Order: sequence, then structure tokens, then C-alpha cells
Amino acid sequence: MTSETAAAPARFDAVLVRARHWSRVATGVRPAYVLGALVAVQWIAVLALALKVRHNGWLYYAGGDQLWHYSGAYLMAHGHLPRTLVGYGWSILLLPISAFAGPSLVSALPALVLFNTVVLLPVALLCIYGIAARIAGRLFGYFAAALWVALPYLGILAVQPGYHQKYTELTLPQALGLASVPDFPSTVGLIVAAYLALRATEGASWHAAAGGGLAAGYAIAIKPSNALFLVAPAVLLLAVRWRQAVPFAAGLAPALLTLALWKYRGLGEIAAAPAEPTRLALGGGLLDRIHRPELNSWGHLHQVVLGLREHFWPARVIEWLPLAGCTALLLRSLRGFLLVGTWFIAYLLVKGTYVLASIDAACACAASTRDRGAAAAAHGRRGGRGSPVRRRPARSHRRDPAPPRRREAGARARPQPHPGVDEHRRSRRRRRERGPDLVATAEVAWRLALLPHLPRTHARRPLRRQAQRLG
Repeated sequence: MTSETAAAPARFDAVLVRARHWSRVATGVRPAYVLGALVAVQWIAVLALALKVRHNGWLYYAGGDQLWHYSGAYLMAHGHLPRTLVGYGWSILLLPISAFAGPSLVSALPALVLFNTVVLLPVALLCIYGIAARIAGRLFGYFAAALWVALPYLGILAVQPGYHQKYTELTLPQALGLASVPDFPSTVGLIVAAYLALRATEGASWHAAAGGGLAAGYAIAIKPSNALFLVAPAVLLLAVRWRQAVPFAAGLAPALLTLALWKYRGLGEIAAAPAEPTRLALGGGLLDRIHRPELNSWGHLHQVVLGLREHFWPARVIEWLPLAGCTALLLRSLRGFLLVGTWFIAYLLVKGTYVLASIDAACACAASTRDRGAAAAAHGRRGGRGSPVRRRPARSHRRDPAPPRRREAGARARPQPHPGVDEHRRSRRRRRERGPDLVATAEVAWRLALLPHLPRTHARRPLRRQAQRLG
């Protein structure tokens, strides 16, 4: 054995000793100092992004459903109930802002963006630290919080050049609270609910469980499609501490009952979107009005994965990290796996198979421009390529012909062309299409006809004289 081989374990032990020392130093630092520094770094990074990406004043790219939420807030501020195609949670938060800012969303954007970035963004960071610290300790909590701050900007390095603009100008402003869409506040509500649900499994107090139910309920009130999140805390509480499921459900009930009343008063029925005027042959029940199963496809999940591989160069690493993370959670903390792993798998299988989710449109695992139900109804009415086939009416087995279009009063009727005119036009079009072929054929025939009458070239004379001399 050489001296270098003998010294290798000693060097490795020295590295481990040094790592343990810095780990104790980091663990000994008060969390308020570390988290305060991370919040400051996050604010600086968001400010740099806000100044760098394309924007118009306080206006950044948004999907479009923010107009429904703000108009609803403005109508409620003046005593009117809007048409309830979206949830009520974000409109309730915008109600005091709309009362002073007026009917224009642009006037309310400064207060809205500052509320997202100054208040909600640090709340999400603190809850991420709390979840990670309860899974694997304080040092892992620091690591998860730092990764939460840096991960959106590391994605800029992972995208292909053709997808850079969509990622920086469409995805990042909405993910960091610079846009006015309700996706960011609803995400923060789900993170708060996850932290409180995980905390509820540590003690017998019901306050954390009830708070988690309130947070989850209000996130669903903002975007009803977030009801899918309830799978994760339900599995966690029923498997670890089932008694905490009662206060969680009690905290969840007020928001859900209010959402049902909101939909019933605004639409006339408890549904995600208004019913179609045509009576359908199949379905028509409450579950069909809330969710349509034909909007999910396993083949579309494959298309989403292909889009991920097309626009992100480390796609294989991105696909491997969730699997590795779920395996590590299962080995390190069963509670962490039941919460985070179930949360991720549920959203992957349901949101990833959603036919309107698209990496190309920068909305993977997301709903459409409104909440999931309204987008489903709009997608079914559109009936274009790639959309689900509309069901036939119950009393008819064949499609009725389209009714003739009515002519407005005073409008001149458009004269119909004579059949002979159409035939003349078609014959002229055929002659024009055959014209180039006839010209080329005539040119080739002319050249072949003149070829025997052309004089012999002088290039053959030296060869004939040379053959005579050799003969």
C-alpha cells in the first residue's frame, strides 16, 4: 500500500469533520437571520427580473382570467353579484382595492403586484422552510428555502434558446407574483395549508389542522381546480393522525359551502360552468358539470413530456429529480412522502393529462384562461381539431342541417353566379395550370427537331485525322 492510498481515508475524514463543523455552525445560527437574508435576496432577484423582462409599467403578461376576478370585485364593491364563472376568493381580496382604484385593472396593478411580492412571496418562502425543516431538520430547511429562491432563475439556464422568451416573459412573471392572475396567491394558499397539515401531525392541538383547512379552502375559493390538493392532506392525516382530519374538514367546510352558494347564485346551479343549451344524451349530472373525464388523456401526458424534452436541454435530469425526491422522502420521512409525494403524483396524473395543458403555451399542468370548469365548457363548445366530440342530442340520431343565415333588413341580396360562369372559370383555371407544362413540352420537341440539321462541331475533326494517321 502506497502512502497516497493510506492518506486518502485521512483526507476524507478531514473533509467530513470540516463538513460537520460547518453544519453545526449553520444549525446554530438563528433561523430569523438566515430566512431574513433569503427574503432580501428574493426581493432583489424579483426586482431585477421585473426591470429586465418586457413590461408596460406595472403590467406584465397574464393569462386573461384576471379580468374576470377584478371585474367581479368591482361589481361586488358596488353591490352587484357578477356572473360566477370563476372562484370568489381572489375577488374578495381585490374588493377593497377595486373600491378605490375604479373599474380599470391597470389602476389597481401597483397595489396588487406589491401585495404579491412583498407579502405573499415571503409567506411562501417561510412555509417552504417550515415543511422542509419538519421533514429532515433545520439545515435541510435552509437548503430547501435557498433552492426555492434560486430554482426559477436556474430554469433560465436550462431552457433552449427558442423557449427563452416564453419562459422569462410568460412563466416567470406569473410564478413570482408580478402578474395579476390568481395562480400565484392560490399556490401560496396551498403551501400554507400543506405546512399546517404537516404541523398538525406533530401534536394533539386542533388549531394547526383547522388553520390548514381554512387555508386549503380559501385556495380552492380562489381557483376551484385546486380541490385536487385535498388528496395530499387527506392521505397524510388519515394515515398518521386521523383525529386531526375532523378539525381540518371543519376549517375546510365554510369556504366550500360559500363556493357552492356562489356558483348557485351566479349560475343558477352548482357547477363549474353554465350548462349548454342543448340537452345531452349522456351525463348531465353534478359530477359531469364539475369535471368532464374526456378532458384527460394519457396520450396527452406523453405529449407534455415530449414538449419538456424539446424545450429544456436537461430534460432527463428534470424527469429523474421528482422520482429521486419521492424515493428520498420515502426513506427519510414517511410523513413527508405522504404529503409532498401524494401532492406531486396527483397533480402530475390529473393536470399533466389535461388536454389544455401545454409546454409550448407555457401552461403545463395548468388550467385554461379561466378556472378548470369554465375552460372545459369553452373547450367543449369550441369543437375544433383536438377537442372532444360533442355528444348528440337525446331525441335525434342524425345531425340536423345548418339553418340558413338570415338576411338583415335593408341588406342587398348577393347574386348567385350562373352555372355556366363557374364552368368557364374552372376551365380557365385548368388552362392556366397546364400552360407551363405545354410550353416546356413544345420547347423540348423543337430542340429535338432541329438537332439533325445542326452543323458538326469542329471538336471531332482532329480525332478523325488522328485516326487516319494511325490507320
